[in-house]
Amino acid sequence: MDYEKDDQEQLVEDNRPITWKDRVSDALTSRPALFTYLTVTCVTIGLLIPMWFLIYYPLDLEMPIYTRGSCMIATKYRFPCLVGEENTTDLTCALAGCCWYDEEGSADQGPAKCFHSMPASYTYKMHNSTVGPNSISADLTAYSFADTEARRAVRTPYNNSALPHVTASVTIAEPERVLLEMGPPPAVALTANSDSHPVSVNGSVLTIASNTGPEWDFFAVVSRTSTGQALVDTRLGATIVSDQYTEFTVVPASTAVYGLGQAFHSTLRRTFDWPPRTAMFGRSRLFSEGSHPFYMCIEPSGDVHGVYLETSAPVEVQLMPGPSITFRVLDSRVKLHVLAGPTPADVTDQYTQLVGRPRLPPLWALGFHLCREGDVGSFDTVMEQMVASRIPFESDCVDATALLPLGFEASEEFLNGSQKLHGMNRHVMAAVAPHLPLYRDPVGEENTAYPPYEDADVQGLLLRNDNNTDNVYGELYDLSRNRTWNVSYVDYSNPATVGWAKPLYQGLITNNSIDGFFLMRNTPTNDGEDMCNDSLPFVPNLGDSKTLSNGTVCMLSKQASGDHLTSHNRYGQEQTRTVREATKDTFPSLMLTSTSTSPGSGLQGGHFATGMTADWTSLSLALVETLELGLYGIPQSGYPICGSRNSTSIPTDDTERLETLCLLWYQLLPYLPLAVSHYEAGHLPRNPTQMSSSFKLSVLAQVSQRYVFIPYHYTLLVEASQTGVPPLRPLWYEFAQDNATWDIDQQLLLGPALMIAPALTEGQQIVELYLPGSCWYEYFQGFRPKDDIGPGWVKLPVPAQQTLIYQRAGSVIFNQQASETLSQQRVDGIYSATVALTCEEGYQASGTLYLPGDDAAIGPGSVTVTVRDNSTVEIVSGLSRPFCDFYYNHNYTSVLKQVQIFGITESVTNVTLALTPAGGAPLPPTVLTDPIHQTLEPPALIVQDVNLDWCRFERAEITWTVAELV
Repeated sequence: MDYEKDDQEQLVEDNRPITWKDRVSDALTSRPALFTYLTVTCVTIGLLIPMWFLIYYPLDLEMPIYTRGSCMIATKYRFPCLVGEENTTDLTCALAGCCWYDEEGSADQGPAKCFHSMPASYTYKMHNSTVGPNSISADLTAYSFADTEARRAVRTPYNNSALPHVTASVTIAEPERVLLEMGPPPAVALTANSDSHPVSVNGSVLTIASNTGPEWDFFAVVSRTSTGQALVDTRLGATIVSDQYTEFTVVPASTAVYGLGQAFHSTLRRTFDWPPRTAMFGRSRLFSEGSHPFYMCIEPSGDVHGVYLETSAPVEVQLMPGPSITFRVLDSRVKLHVLAGPTPADVTDQYTQLVGRPRLPPLWALGFHLCREGDVGSFDTVMEQMVASRIPFESDCVDATALLPLGFEASEEFLNGSQKLHGMNRHVMAAVAPHLPLYRDPVGEENTAYPPYEDADVQGLLLRNDNNTDNVYGELYDLSRNRTWNVSYVDYSNPATVGWAKPLYQGLITNNSIDGFFLMRNTPTNDGEDMCNDSLPFVPNLGDSKTLSNGTVCMLSKQASGDHLTSHNRYGQEQTRTVREATKDTFPSLMLTSTSTSPGSGLQGGHFATGMTADWTSLSLALVETLELGLYGIPQSGYPICGSRNSTSIPTDDTERLETLCLLWYQLLPYLPLAVSHYEAGHLPRNPTQMSSSFKLSVLAQVSQRYVFIPYHYTLLVEASQTGVPPLRPLWYEFAQDNATWDIDQQLLLGPALMIAPALTEGQQIVELYLPGSCWYEYFQGFRPKDDIGPGWVKLPVPAQQTLIYQRAGSVIFNQQASETLSQQRVDGIYSATVALTCEEGYQASGTLYLPGDDAAIGPGSVTVTVRDNSTVEIVSGLSRPFCDFYYNHNYTSVLKQVQIFGITESVTNVTLALTPAGGAPLPPTVLTDPIHQTLEPPALIVQDVNLDWCRFERAEITWTVAELV
């Protein structure tokens, strides 16, 4: 067939003559030409690829190459090998069974030079397996291509021995939870299984998949049954298990990942763009006091799941662009929980069921607290000025170093301050370290015996050195008094420690009238020289340190739970638990916060840490960390208002800039879970009354506003104690289906209903605000920041004296008239409610208020408000008779005075109030004529003098009629 003639004829249209361009095009596109192109291309590729490979990966013929799989891997899948090793070369990398590519000019935080092949040289292979109705389990044998080729025992890349055999299981433990476990096996004989094939087990919510049969690489995939979306996939990267090092990689469902802290990062959403390796290892450094190997991930569909690595050992995580997350754990076990959600609140509920529900703090813990280090001389002046200025506050620590390091003895100044505070109906907080001094005297003075140490030593309640021949010793430096103490460390993992601590803490509390503790320096801190010889195969990235024991105790120290290494991150939580157990019978409502936290710490108390500088960067970082800690099940957490240290970015004599910054911080104080002003020894005082007069007036307004919102704060904390849901939360927590919220961390939600949009940069004049959902109302007056219904962005000017706050349509928020203390507010503070109606046709709104009881015998009581029938606010009291009797006996108020309603766009013609007495029949409705105030721009109706006593009446209905506007 004449292909060229046929092709030419196809180019002719309407007898158009064939031009030279047509002939050239014909020649280039004819079938013979295309065949020639294909031939040349194949030959070229066949020649160029080997040449390119030799250039790209130059091979030394004398260097053994022990890589199992391909090294031609896209950079985003180059999982680092020999991480943290110094002076790695192509030879050491190859000997470790890994790939090498030294790209000239590559960034330090870019793709690794030494990386695992694909598939990796390190894995575990199936030996035998069992598939059950809810699980897949297997016996595995260690495999390393490098060691197999070299005919040596299987090792890790760090040259320590891998565990030759491990057991693994993937189990649907509950419909919404899958548990992946790997670790040393029981001493049983292994039998091979000849049946080799992939296998999956379908659950109602989650599906698990792995494989069976000998010589197959073990992996686990957990998927959402309804969508098929893989939530966790371990098929990429290496799988390594040894006595003190485990490594595995998971592929998340998306890059919308939040958590994996505490670690220093400037945004709530974690970045996968080659960030540095981050360590989850408790030590006395800002944002690294705790360890929380847990994250939430938003799937492309908007569903949310959680992943929790259950370990107390040091962990390093590395997020890479794949996306992928590599875990490196200094332990020999993997225990990974996958929580199905599918909402953020569901994930939190499932997570806190595992680690423990947050504890409901005493009511006074929600107020404003003052503290300082080494400045006990200013205490009297500050207290007098605070009372004179009528700025509300609940407690003071007198001097945060007063009990250091003799933690069970207080100075005379502290005792005097404690008596003064209780005389003002305030509370006393004390800072306590976990250290026990060997002697009553500091270094260089007499060695007077210290009985608490001697008792703990006799009872064997102290950390022991690595060969168990002596206690672990360190030093604690008291900066405020320039003293150093030789100290030991209590083993809080030992159950017997509670019995030793009980009389000590009860005596300390009773003798000094202490109401709560800031548990500080409990990573635990060692200010002495690092004399440890911790021989570890791998050290997580600590930035400024090449050893884990720098600034803390030796990792191979012994305690009741085993090596300190595998329990290090729980030390602070175990101290908190010990204090709680030692005081629960006599002082059940003790307020506790700890600087060092780990999964489950919320069960014992809150989190408060110092060390933050007074600058705008710290303000933003503090908000990110507070949001994160809420995700970890520690709802009452916070950082010192305006920082606790001077900043190099603001000179100490530039009081105007400092007060501008501090005012922004105080404008956030009404909405923070924990409000503490604290400054450290040697730094500028920053209690409110130690600033200018105008600043003091501004602080009075902001702190008073916090007390107005106490009922809402308390309600959110009650709900947190029931389900774990954090009071302060990111926008995506309520609007995960809206991917515009995924990157926003400078707008906050207090509960589901109140949005806060602060100014967080110096000189900021405009806030660019995203409004998710239907519509929002400005909280104080009811303006809608945009007219249309639906999500969208708006730009708003920054107010001079307050933070922008908005109430979500369809919600009800309760508040209370402020007093100078919460105890006085319970007597005088009448309640009010702000109802924000939905913006769509047909008014709706609902909300619940929890009123505080006093102790376990009188728990919180609830009141609910619902808008129904478009024109009725229904208020239902769920307060019990014992609860109300308790309130009456203490003269506590239970009266709702005012209801403010946003969103009524029609003119109201009349308002009636119908009451139903507790246990009685409804009373006839009463027409309310005065005082009632309505505005249509903004649309707001204020009904005053409702005077509903929730203890006298079990139900009330406020009803209005409307006239259509012409």
